[in-house]
Amino acid sequence: MARGVAARLDRVPASATLAMNARVDELRAAGQRVLDFGVGEADFEPPAAVLEAARDALHRANHYAPVAGTDELRSAIAAACKRDRAFAADASQVVVSFGAKQALFNSLLMLLDPGDEVLVPAPYWVSHPAQVELLGGSPKLIHARKEDGWKIRPEMLERALTPRTKALILCSPANPTGATYTAEELRALAEVLEGHDCYVLSAEGYQAFTYGRPHASIINASPALAERTLIIDGVSKTYALAGWRVGWTIAPRRLARAMEKIQSQSTSGVSVVAQAVAASALTGSQHVVESARTSFERTRRELAEGLNAIDGISCDVPEGGIYVLPDVSGLYGIMHQGRELASARDVALWLLDKALVVCIDGDAFGAPNHVRFTLTTDSSRIELALAAVRAAVAGARRDP
Repeated sequence: MARGVAARLDRVPASATLAMNARVDELRAAGQRVLDFGVGEADFEPPAAVLEAARDALHRANHYAPVAGTDELRSAIAAACKRDRAFAADASQVVVSFGAKQALFNSLLMLLDPGDEVLVPAPYWVSHPAQVELLGGSPKLIHARKEDGWKIRPEMLERALTPRTKALILCSPANPTGATYTAEELRALAEVLEGHDCYVLSAEGYQAFTYGRPHASIINASPALAERTLIIDGVSKTYALAGWRVGWTIAPRRLARAMEKIQSQSTSGVSVVAQAVAASALTGSQHVVESARTSFERTRRELAEGLNAIDGISCDVPEGGIYVLPDVSGLYGIMHQGRELASARDVALWLLDKALVVCIDGDAFGAPNHVRFTLTTDSSRIELALAAVRAAVAGARRDP
């Protein structure tokens, strides 16, 4: 009999959405119209010019791409960094990867030795602690508080840092909370980090969706810390190009070369067609992005305030990102399939059955008692979902 798989896989949880997806498939097969607010994907159309860029690049599609990315795309990323973050990066600092998820994986693989700690603010994106575990590191959670806008404070960071700390993963705007740090808040965190020998992995995939003020990046918070900061970004969210799988890391040159070495022994370079699409999106008109930001700024309020008005649900309006994270613990005790709702997962499955609305339970994100809804640019879909949730709650039965 063959030996089993690597023991490290035992430390990584299975997908939290498997049961949900199976139930969605059953309902759709039965002809039910399901309103899906679960998938973490922007729902607007990408710039039309990107398809022309894809067609133009097809004649180059049969050949390998440079491991770190094409000169065209790396230069476009560096220019966009200056435009969007007011930080002057050079194309040589850019490593293009198969999505921001691989960019994070490359970064952690480059940095971590067995037992190294990585600080992960909670709530978190599910892959942050999972990737640390897969690579032999130890994720150390810093539990942010709702009353602080789900943002970690300098004193919390100071307490969490130890000689074993190798990196901090900081996501702003954050998935799933929408927590978005101001320049002043980032400077306060940077002052703490300056006194410790560790790296910052700044996940900024939602930077285009910062509401009410310009996006702030920790790369600008401290010149000293900038030498230990890696920016992770991509085109999936900003340009609604998730299927093209293009992300990147902007890092000090010595780190960029190390990641290039890693990628040369794993995936090699991203498809030249996908890179041409990404370059077109970055260098072309940003009207689509600006329009999406305006729509999300409106619909985040419509969804959050609408949920907050429903008995048993509490929801704040997020400062950024494309999600809302309501507290649904007030719905515990509702009867469903012969037992009381007692967790966010129970609530998510109940909403699917009774309202035909898909959301994701917060346990997978380190946010018990909460569920995550993905924003849409379409107000009418939000109205339909809110009406369905209201009706489900109004018709719910609780045992006396």
